[in-house]
Amino acid sequence: MDHQEPQLAQEDFVALFTANQRRIFGFVVSISPSWADADEIFQRVCLVLWKKWPSYEHEDKFLAWALQIARFEVVKFMSQRSRRREIYSDEALDSIQTRTCEMSADLSERMIALEKCVKKLPEEQQDLVRRCYSGTQKIKEIAEAIGINAQNLYLKLQRIRKVLHQCVDKSLAEI
Repeated sequence: MDHQEPQLAQEDFVALFTANQRRIFGFVVSISPSWADADEIFQRVCLVLWKKWPSYEHEDKFLAWALQIARFEVVKFMSQRSRRREIYSDEALDSIQTRTCEMSADLSERMIALEKCVKKLPEEQQDLVRRCYSGTQKIKEIAEAIGINAQNLYLKLQRIRKVLHQCVDKSLAEI
């Protein structure tokens, strides 16, 4: 790693980790025997990632690097708990890890396409999407605020979702 200012390096870590933490946790859950174990292992993974951050090579893909560390932490956890030495074969772990990275790339492309498609909606529909999916208001409250019943709001959202789905699919097909 090049010698950056410590604050900048910390900010880089936080940005990359925050963008990938759900994917890392999902990977840990997928190869852990239980949710409780996955929580504990994920905490360990977070600490190890932070400790190893100074040795991270920025040319590497952060998610692949983090998943490799997560994989080692799961195996270490399992052997410390005197359970089976390996949960899965190395080939199975490789496959899960590779698929997680692939799915992450697919999801990122879909999210970018979705953002672009939402911006193509009429302003009123964009506002409706923001209000309904921000999680700050209940559907009933939003429906009352715009003067319709909840059932009609659900129908509007269904039509908007259909338009967005078609737009995202079309955008991804053009890539």
